[in-house]
Amino acid sequence: MQFADFLDCLQCPVCTNGLEFKSVEGANRPDPALDGHFGVLSCGCSKYPVIADIPVLMEKPLGLMSHWNDGAVYAGPTPGQIVSLIEKGDWQEALIQALVFPQIFPGHWRLSGKPYWPTRLTRRAGLVITRQRLDKLLFKERRSLTVKAWTDLFFAKRSGNNDYLSEYFSAKVTMPRFLSAMALVQRLPRGREPVVDLACGMGHVAGYLTERAASSQAIGIDLNFHQLWGARHLIARKAWFVCGDFGAGLPIKSGRASAVICSDAFQFLPDKPMTMGEIERIAPGEPIIVARAGSLGVGPANPPWGGELTPGGYLELLGPERTRIFADDRLWKDYLLRRDPLVQTVPNLDDLAWEKYLSFAVNWQALDPMPSSEERRPHALGQLVVNPYYRAVESGASELDLQFGFSSIWGAYEDADMSAYVQKWVTLEKGLIEKGIADPESDTARDLIERFILHQPIDCQSLLRFSCRCGPRCRVGTRKHLGDQRGIVLLLAPVPAYRRAMICRQLLWFCRCPRRYASSSSGSWSAICHGAAFVAGRVSASIAMLRHAHQELCTSPHSRDH
Repeated sequence: MQFADFLDCLQCPVCTNGLEFKSVEGANRPDPALDGHFGVLSCGCSKYPVIADIPVLMEKPLGLMSHWNDGAVYAGPTPGQIVSLIEKGDWQEALIQALVFPQIFPGHWRLSGKPYWPTRLTRRAGLVITRQRLDKLLFKERRSLTVKAWTDLFFAKRSGNNDYLSEYFSAKVTMPRFLSAMALVQRLPRGREPVVDLACGMGHVAGYLTERAASSQAIGIDLNFHQLWGARHLIARKAWFVCGDFGAGLPIKSGRASAVICSDAFQFLPDKPMTMGEIERIAPGEPIIVARAGSLGVGPANPPWGGELTPGGYLELLGPERTRIFADDRLWKDYLLRRDPLVQTVPNLDDLAWEKYLSFAVNWQALDPMPSSEERRPHALGQLVVNPYYRAVESGASELDLQFGFSSIWGAYEDADMSAYVQKWVTLEKGLIEKGIADPESDTARDLIERFILHQPIDCQSLLRFSCRCGPRCRVGTRKHLGDQRGIVLLLAPVPAYRRAMICRQLLWFCRCPRRYASSSSGSWSAICHGAAFVAGRVSASIAMLRHAHQELCTSPHSRDH
């Protein structure tokens, strides 16, 4: 799909008319960060900017939208202001204005959990710091820019956003949530009209759709411009993206989509009935996949401000007679075992009462058959790289040792199910990884892919790091062990009761470090932490079992006798 064909699929979200593109010559010298189309889209009512191939089809300001709190962390310039910069030929300033945000200094947080800037001076100082960082990443280090460096800027604690999202976007292709979505997405129609990815994030799903055999065109829609820029220029270069507001209607012409996917974001949509009406308009009778939607009443609310539905509520919204429902924990297992989820037993709603995340396939009869076993796995398309969760800790004469470990406490909680399909400790022959990367179709590469040691690229650089077994920040003999710190923090973290027992068992599996320390104090500290973790895990498991038994007794028909 060329740029002109992509624009032909779009419409104004206000007047629903077609859009006419006018390219504008830039006044600045061409720069690698300024690749793509810059110009203005116009219709009968409005003008919209096109920034580096990304149309901004909405009226609300650009900025840093929160994934954790309701609303915007920072509201930036309006699309009209960006249009004025582009019409003047100042491409560079238009790109910077669409991305910049004021960094937050320590302590500048409201009691509500949202950031604030006490004075205009601190706000301006935060903007200057971010502009300097953007100038370095976009123009000085553009050739070597990585996804991890990009996400670290926009999802660091100083940005006011949830810092776990940096790990989430840079290593998503190995997480259970991605695998469960791929169990259904890999059956979407191929080679037809484009597939629309709602709330596409950094474009991982769109990247798979454009890279698979007999690939499909993909159009991603999201509210955060910085995520779309990273998706277009770092992850999914063959896909197209639109910055739009779901509350104002989808900027896609009627009947122009062959399928719609919304992964890990459906509960965040503000007006779900209106959005479903828009989906039916752009893809009438076509497959619709809703992956990983949070169930109301199970565990903590996600998002905290509301938006989740019950399993019955989702089915009523999507259409119960045409919709298949799946437990998310079952889907990623189907992916690993290459099973067709649609031939499995349809679960009852009562069986899903304790499932936190659910997935749905609407008009599932229109899905394509399962891909051939000879086709490369969705998590291993493109040039392979080493799983970022693995770190090389020791190397002998002929062998290389890799240890698995999470980058954050919240990541260990959210993605604890990875313990079911990744090895904690891997010993490989030296040169085996380089051999697998050089020949992705070899038996060596296939084995490493199935073991999740190699996967789809997320960076343009290899992420294999040589460090202590506990992580790159650990300094044996000079500071407390990172693995022990993780164990203590996990014990003190507010883990929901519905998953406490499982989390204690799975996370402790990752938190223990087999290294023997040189100093006796370090070893004693490790023993104390591991002992406390073991006791806490047993106590938490017992509490969870007692709560479950109490609930069953209270809901049984013979509860009075008990």
